[in-house]
Amino acid sequence: MTTPALDEDELAGPPSDWMRRRRLGQPLGRYVLGTLLGQGGAASVYMARLDGPHGFERVVAVKLVHEHLMGDRDFLAMFLDEANLACRLQHPNIVHCYELCRDDPSLYLAMEFLQGQPLSRLYQRAQERRQPLPYSLVAWIGARAADALGYAHELRDDAGQPLGVVHRDVSPDNLFVTYDGQVKLLDFGIARAAGRRSQTNLGQLKGKFRYMAPEYALGLEFDGAMDIFALGATLYEAATGIPAFGGDEQAALRKIVAGELSDPREIRPDFPAPLWKLLQQAMATQPEQRPRPAAQLAKALDANAGLTQAQGRALLSSAIRRLFPDELGAEASEIAELRRLSRNPEEPTAQGGHTVTRVRSERPRARASTVAWTLGFVLAGGAVAVALSRAEPPKTVASAPAVASEATHVDVSVQATPSDAPGLQLTIGGVPVPADAPHLRVPRGAGALSVEASAPGYRSVASKVVPDRDRSVVITLAALPVAAPPSSVAAEPPKPTTVPRPASSGVIRRYPF
Repeated sequence: MTTPALDEDELAGPPSDWMRRRRLGQPLGRYVLGTLLGQGGAASVYMARLDGPHGFERVVAVKLVHEHLMGDRDFLAMFLDEANLACRLQHPNIVHCYELCRDDPSLYLAMEFLQGQPLSRLYQRAQERRQPLPYSLVAWIGARAADALGYAHELRDDAGQPLGVVHRDVSPDNLFVTYDGQVKLLDFGIARAAGRRSQTNLGQLKGKFRYMAPEYALGLEFDGAMDIFALGATLYEAATGIPAFGGDEQAALRKIVAGELSDPREIRPDFPAPLWKLLQQAMATQPEQRPRPAAQLAKALDANAGLTQAQGRALLSSAIRRLFPDELGAEASEIAELRRLSRNPEEPTAQGGHTVTRVRSERPRARASTVAWTLGFVLAGGAVAVALSRAEPPKTVASAPAVASEATHVDVSVQATPSDAPGLQLTIGGVPVPADAPHLRVPRGAGALSVEASAPGYRSVASKVVPDRDRSVVITLAALPVAAPPSSVAAEPPKPTTVPRPASSGVIRRYPF
């Protein structure tokens, strides 16, 4: 599956087949939407097609902001920061960003569509098949990621001033490998860079704890060295199949700060000593002891891999195609389906219960006295353009009855996280809807509808939505605290946790224990 990163939020579980296909064929600005690739608390990512003249088309990924966040200024500032930085980054090992679009009421980012899998799924599938990734391949993947980080760290603005970019979220989920053997660094959504509108407050940690450099966890000053630490932890995990710093998040952070790193040869006795030494340097507790700049780490990893660019791509492509044959076939089928969607501007396309009619205005004739106006009407699932001319009367659109029907009713859907919670119950306007097809056709109107989700062991959540057009609501269920079993013996009061203190100041400014 191809899922560009969704900010800090985890994906809301695998979407149902109906949810994945419910917007198939719908226009969004210059794009035609395909299947849903992934969905988080902030945005949904769709496969999409851009059409151009003379049959030109490009398959892209569209990151569409959820409607309920369009009024959140802090979130919009962060999203605009991500878009501005992503579109500035131009490197073969960083996912490309094409444009930021506003098509009221939608805000979305058009990005490079990648066919492949995140590194996390690649090494997990390899471990499941008892075919761990070759050390040379892990080193080669790491070298490509280090190349990308080196480029980002050295990025400058138009005046030649360093931007001081730090990714802050390097992890196996944010390294993507394609079926043709490319490596792409994803998700600069929480990256630090000069000129960002949004800022991280003191005490606020961003990123995944297992890959967090100790100086960042302790609230000290940080720079690109923290990305090198995270890359070292990522490669350790890809090579061994287990995290470099195991246990829960608190235990992992304690090990990171204390520098407790297990020897990978205890897991894989044949682990190469030169590669282990390099990973130890990358995960050094002190930032100044790590290989700098990132380009230097890339050269060292390439030396360990012993592969040319062509050999590395061929080895990676062979491995991922062997491990994901079904996923490769399914993705190719979805791309073919998107390409087959009608390009005829007056031919309606019915997909997943939705009728999408795209009617293009007639070109004005080559006469000075003939002037045409185009009126666009956005009607629940499709855009109908009616051409008006001074010289000719307006033409009647054949699919008008279907459009009139669409104007009176809209579709309201809900996506709950976790979507596989046992006993999950969903209601829209008081009407129960099935969890595997959570949508309801309701009369269009300005009165708010209640959308509710509940499940045993979770707090019930209710939200409001105005059905003035097709609406999609994302609800996150929070687990209820587990009550401690009764005991006749008084529990011993917990002992205070002793946390290692940095030698520089002796004061820990933030530590999320």
